[in-house]
Amino acid sequence: MGNTVQPKSLLLVEDEAVIAMDQAAVLEQYGFMVHTVHSGEDAVRFCEEGGNVDLILMDIDLGEGIDGTEAAKQILKMYDIPVVFLSSHTEREIVDRTEKITSYGYVVKHSGIVVLVASIKMAFRLFEANKKIVDELSERRKAEEALQTSLDHLRRSQSVARIGNWVLDLAANTFQASEEGLRLFGFPADATPGFEEVVALIDPADRPRLKSVLSESLHSGNPYQVEMKIIARETGMTRHIFSIGEIEHDSDGNPSRIVGINLDITERVYAENALRESEEKYRTLVENINDIIFTLDSEGRVTYISPRVYQLSGYRPDELIGRTFTDFIYPEDMAGLMESYQQTMEGALAPYEYRVLHKDGSVRFVRTFSSVVAGQGKPATLTGIMTDVTERRQVDEAIKLSEQKYNAFINSSADMVFLKDEDLRYTMINPNLAEFFGKECEDVVGLTDFDLMPEEAAINCRKSDLETLETNRTVVNEEKVGERFFETIKFPVTLGQSTVVGGYIRDITKRKNAEMELALAFEEKQALLRELQHRIKNTLVMITSLASLEAGASKDSSVKEALASIKGRIDTLSTLYSILYSSGDIKELRLDTYLRSVVDAIMIAYKPVGRTIDVQLFLEDIRIDTKKATSLGLILNELLTNSLKYAFAESIDGKVQVELKKTGRGIELSVIDDGSGLPRDFDPKKSGGFGLRLVGMLVKQGKGGIEYECNTDTVFRAWISLL
Repeated sequence: MGNTVQPKSLLLVEDEAVIAMDQAAVLEQYGFMVHTVHSGEDAVRFCEEGGNVDLILMDIDLGEGIDGTEAAKQILKMYDIPVVFLSSHTEREIVDRTEKITSYGYVVKHSGIVVLVASIKMAFRLFEANKKIVDELSERRKAEEALQTSLDHLRRSQSVARIGNWVLDLAANTFQASEEGLRLFGFPADATPGFEEVVALIDPADRPRLKSVLSESLHSGNPYQVEMKIIARETGMTRHIFSIGEIEHDSDGNPSRIVGINLDITERVYAENALRESEEKYRTLVENINDIIFTLDSEGRVTYISPRVYQLSGYRPDELIGRTFTDFIYPEDMAGLMESYQQTMEGALAPYEYRVLHKDGSVRFVRTFSSVVAGQGKPATLTGIMTDVTERRQVDEAIKLSEQKYNAFINSSADMVFLKDEDLRYTMINPNLAEFFGKECEDVVGLTDFDLMPEEAAINCRKSDLETLETNRTVVNEEKVGERFFETIKFPVTLGQSTVVGGYIRDITKRKNAEMELALAFEEKQALLRELQHRIKNTLVMITSLASLEAGASKDSSVKEALASIKGRIDTLSTLYSILYSSGDIKELRLDTYLRSVVDAIMIAYKPVGRTIDVQLFLEDIRIDTKKATSLGLILNELLTNSLKYAFAESIDGKVQVELKKTGRGIELSVIDDGSGLPRDFDPKKSGGFGLRLVGMLVKQGKGGIEYECNTDTVFRAWISLL
């Protein structure tokens, strides 16, 4: 059987599973072996764990986590591998960003499989070409090391090799050179330039050095060699040459000519400069990156470590060179690290995390990735990268503790707790909700309400879920399931760039039953109160009726007057209970409405005969508690009754005004009449009438007062405090 060509292996990094599956299938049809991962972290992990591929197809947008450019950076720190970026983006800044990482290709998605395969093949060719250049530079370096040894052989064989050979005739002052030698200086092949023309093409900065070595060679008779720059005559291009020559003498022993060769070393100089710049960049990178680069010899002793180690350990590099790495390991981690070290020395490639001791005695967490460098006839050494992961470990521990607290809180909650994703599938529930569904927690994850409950109930649940997401606000619902009542509180939860639904389901059966019992008791109480008010009103009516009967039966005018006063006061209270009964509010009432009813009752009781008394009411809309209303009703009864009884003679018509308003003193009630006025010696404090004494007691009880005026009109003004 003939030899079979091993197919090229690709790592496809694509976060969309369907797209990845399709691309992998098509690439496999073109003979590639394809491995697929769906995130930047998975790509890095695949390479860290030794995944062997020949090329990486890297998407840039990878959803949550690191993007493709960051993943490529991390992978290229571990491997020299071609990376072709595969993205929908065509923005210049994104393309430029990828070129700073690697230049093996950038393919726009949906460009077609032909373009993609051609780009992959071109990347392989570029990679092989780069490897070839590196190999050639290595070989050139070896050749240069042997150059000094072979210079004598080169000098003797220059006529055969035809490498820029030349002859300077000192006597004739002529310069002759081979075709290659003339081309180097920019002369045509048949030119015979003079020595001065050749010297004029040498970089002015190098002429003194050339003059010095020629003078020394002429004086000593020894060959010379020198590096210098020349400016090509026709192109103006700067070339670096390595010139070797020796002096020939005539028969008299006098110098007659100089024979030599010029070797074009421009590429070597550029390569050396590039290598020097590369080494300088590498040194700068190693000394400034956050990671620590180190090398160990076969005995585990530190042979190199980058300066960043000082920030990690408190040791300078020179304090660590020559010491074994075990001197700084946390004792409890020693056994595991030694096992990992042995596996690495045997060829394993795997990162390892452990603790190291700082110079001040504190402990830091590090992560190392190491590999063996096999020496040619020398013991193998180990090189690696060390990363300080202390903060990450602390964050991980904090997250783990937070998750433990979160789980402990959720699982110990007496409520039923859940979390749903954007598709309204359960992603988390606590044991109480799992028990309600009659399942285990893990069996509910991934299901919807339609999988767990009757359709009507599921529709209602979905409706409130969508309301929560659309309004981005908390939604509270109550519903009855069988004989039990539940309160569901749903709220939006932001996870990354997504908004999902979280919630609590609380069994409120006991509370609802208690509320219904309380409502029933309240209704019974209200009914009882209304009945009580009705009975009190009836009782007051009965009392006023008895007073009227008693007054009618009595022949004593003072008794009649006293019973009439009592009846008026009871009517005032009866009116209050009528209003309370009709309004259903026992705490407060409309004072103006109440006083209007009191006035109507008084005017019926004291309806004048043969004369007209005009009563005008100016009452503000005031709500007040029943206790203060009772006092003001009795005050109005006494003041208005006195006015009607005493202010007008039987043959006089008149006018009475009743005013009610709020003032700075409180609630102010005034009774104003245009009757006959008060006696000159009137003093309410010395008045023997019970009515005014009653008014005085009521305003005092109400933290108010009473005052009167007697000018054109007689005014009695009483007020009580609102406090």
